[in-house]
Amino acid sequence: MFESRSQFYNVFLFCFIIAMLLGGFLVPLLVPSAILKGSVTGAWGGALIAGASALSGVKIAEFQARRTNAEIVDGERLSIETLVIAEMTVLAERLITTIPLIKKLMINHPPDNPVHLGSIRPSVFGSMPLTRSVSARITILHKNKIAAITRFLTELDLFLSDLAQFSSDRGILPYGHMLFLQARLSNICEELSLLFSKIDPSHNVINENKTEEIASVVLMRLSK
Repeated sequence: MFESRSQFYNVFLFCFIIAMLLGGFLVPLLVPSAILKGSVTGAWGGALIAGASALSGVKIAEFQARRTNAEIVDGERLSIETLVIAEMTVLAERLITTIPLIKKLMINHPPDNPVHLGSIRPSVFGSMPLTRSVSARITILHKNKIAAITRFLTELDLFLSDLAQFSSDRGILPYGHMLFLQARLSNICEELSLLFSKIDPSHNVINENKTEEIASVVLMRLSK
């Protein structure tokens, strides 16, 4: 509604400026000197042309200001997205390294025996601190990206909380706990895949076979 009104106003003002310019040229030509002296009609014409020029100048200045502001916002938006994608990539690389190792560890592991997991801690994956540091500024991103980032950070917090709760100082976990963590790893991998598909669908990472592949595809495959 607001955009329609703004467009209507701009069209009306443009037509008004054209009418003033035409009037400025036509008044001295069309008004007979018997009715008004030439100096008067000339002054009227000059006033109309000057008014049209002033209005044109205001609109040009307004347009330049809007364009400059849009360029600033676009630059900031690009910077924020670059930062977010960089941290997403780091997390993706850690998941791509970790998940195949855990799958290999669990595939033939006896259910009655504890699992020697090693030193996997929340810090191994990270919490995307730089993204969180600019969280107040991500509102300049497009709505679907804001929602996707917010959802993922919430899921990441839950994952890190579960990982901290079920981790062991000695890196040894009951089999049931390890199954739970494996499921949580798969879930966060899927969530990161969905985030990549919203933020940067064509972004490539190095997959588990050491070749480049689209990040969302790699992560979705590893989540299965």
